[in-house]
Amino acid sequence: MFGIFRKKRTVADRAEELFMSIRPFYGDVLEVVEHIDGKFPRLHEAGLFVASIVMDSLDRVAGSEANDICIAFGEYWLAYLTINPNETPPPTLQQLNTRLQEKHLIYRQLLNNILIASPNHAEEKSPEVMLTWELFTNCTDQNSPTEFLKLMTAAKVLCEILVEIHATVKAKV
Repeated sequence: MFGIFRKKRTVADRAEELFMSIRPFYGDVLEVVEHIDGKFPRLHEAGLFVASIVMDSLDRVAGSEANDICIAFGEYWLAYLTINPNETPPPTLQQLNTRLQEKHLIYRQLLNNILIASPNHAEEKSPEVMLTWELFTNCTDQNSPTEFLKLMTAAKVLCEILVEIHATVKAKV
């Protein structure tokens, strides 16, 4: 009965709530990449990966405000990545935005390969491993990890994180 008196959440409120819900996943992604080959220099790349997953999830959510939420979330998220004290020098907001635009299409295609797996492409490399490899090379500037088996196990964990991010976006929007 009193639901009609509840204040409607604004786009900014929803984007901030989504931002707060997604932040722990950034730490999870950092752990996955560190598991592969230890500490790495480009922490912001893991953050751009998470932002790309959220953007992809928002694109899949029906709703007239999804695009506005995506833009507002992006502003919160990129500002958050510029203040990371563990990365010196931290990238500027403009550098992050440019890098996100470059990498989002690559991550999105790899995500689509995972979400729309075709049995006809069974002979191809695992899309989960390809996505993890892309993330690893972007974060470390290395062409391959020292132990490939760790990349394989990290791919499974990364896919679990992807599922959780998608579910969180769906629940919050």
